[in-house]
Amino acid sequence: MPYSRCGMPDPETIPRRTMCRVVIRGSSLAITKTVMKRESEVYSDEDRNWLLAGETLCCAADLASDDVFRYLLSFEDAEIHHVPWKSGQPPEPTVLRAAISSNKVGHVRAILDHPRFDAVRIFSPDTPKRSPLHYPTHPDGLDPAIMEALLAHPAFDVNVQDEFGRTPLHHAALTGQIELVKLLLAHPGVDIKRVDAQGKTPLCEAAERGHVAVARVFLEMPGPVAWDATPIDKSPLAFAVSGAKVDMVRVLLEPQYRIPRDVVLLEKGKAEKIITQNKADLAEWQRGVWDEKADWWFGNEAFREVFLENVELGVVLLHEMISSMSMRLEEEKENEQ
Repeated sequence: MPYSRCGMPDPETIPRRTMCRVVIRGSSLAITKTVMKRESEVYSDEDRNWLLAGETLCCAADLASDDVFRYLLSFEDAEIHHVPWKSGQPPEPTVLRAAISSNKVGHVRAILDHPRFDAVRIFSPDTPKRSPLHYPTHPDGLDPAIMEALLAHPAFDVNVQDEFGRTPLHHAALTGQIELVKLLLAHPGVDIKRVDAQGKTPLCEAAERGHVAVARVFLEMPGPVAWDATPIDKSPLAFAVSGAKVDMVRVLLEPQYRIPRDVVLLEKGKAEKIITQNKADLAEWQRGVWDEKADWWFGNEAFREVFLENVELGVVLLHEMISSMSMRLEEEKENEQ
């Protein structure tokens, strides 16, 4: 690669895609302006759009500083609504998605405040059900300020459901993001009883994954929140038991949460049946009795040992949960007397 007099690569020989990433990652507004000026002098309008193309703006939403990102968005040719089509898939507003996923509040606000931002276009019937409120977020959790900015926009529906029937509240609950849960619950239009495709409420999602602190936020809301939104066999307790979340089971059984007796009896009976079946299966597996399917799954001895240990642990956890439910039933019986 040819070099300039100062020892740096000659800009004329750097591929545009590489130059784009260098400029954006550097996050220098002065350098970005210099490059844009140079491009306007050397290339036609069509040629210099490489720095304003949707793919570039997605990169900027992830890597650039606020001032560089806003500068790029200020151009009329900036593809703010970049929605590339993939084979067999509907389009997604990737610039906004990249800004949300990068967890940069300033970038999200820059898009939402943009005079050409068209939320109706982004949420047209041709776009996927998954809205910006559902997008994958930063590993440390979505900044609540981003959710607050999205909720403040009139085009965003707080109860929008994705392809699995989950609302933003479902996603916040299942990922254990308690601050997002509180923020969504404070929204006047939020539906805390909305169920997804599997019949789960947001509380059920938290219960199944053992997010105790999140579950308590739901349980301590005024009114009969916990038990009247789902069938008896899809109660929060049912998902806590099936997920082997002992601590969650104990929380749900606390007397102040008024769990119905028939719910406890049902889950206790189901747990007892599972233990009986698991013990029978465990005895056969330990004797080396494997059917054709089991041989296919557990032919690896190391994997088989881990599996058996997990089954044994599951039985122990079920016993602990049954003990907690039995104690609760005994307390109710004593109170009735």
